[in-house]
Amino acid sequence: MAIIRGKFSGIRIWLAVGLICLAAGCGGSFFSYQGRTVPLDQRIELKPGSSGPQQWTTADLTLTYTYIMENGRIGISGAADLAERYQYTFHAVENFFLSVHFLDPEGRVQKSIRLVSSEYYAPIQQMKFNRHYSLPPGTTSVTFSYRGALVEGGTDRTGWNFWHNPF
Repeated sequence: MAIIRGKFSGIRIWLAVGLICLAAGCGGSFFSYQGRTVPLDQRIELKPGSSGPQQWTTADLTLTYTYIMENGRIGISGAADLAERYQYTFHAVENFFLSVHFLDPEGRVQKSIRLVSSEYYAPIQQMKFNRHYSLPPGTTSVTFSYRGALVEGGTDRTGWNFWHNPF
């Protein structure tokens, strides 16, 4: 009986290793936006040089930013503000991640980069950023995506998850 149990244990271990390897191999495409096409109404055209103040708004947040695009690089700075309804209802950001996606002329994602990450259980406040990136060749526009979770005070830890996916 011990021999049979040993064989099944080995099979389970190899099955687990195989699933982990499969997940790691799919990580580049299955868990990535790269190559996905963004609808026209979700694309923000980039123009060479310096932009004036820009604003991107959803029901969850307002992103105010400026950018400088030159010599294959972009500098983007600004702030993300959660909607007032969240500021008055919840006391902390459990997590928040805002990404910028660089698009080719057909609206396909060439590269995605995290623009803002909140601290774990941070107070709700304006999240500022100032980043510089190399642009993938042929980048003509960008789009944004985010996901986050908020928590309310008290003993029950009521929470709220929110996200925006332009795809």
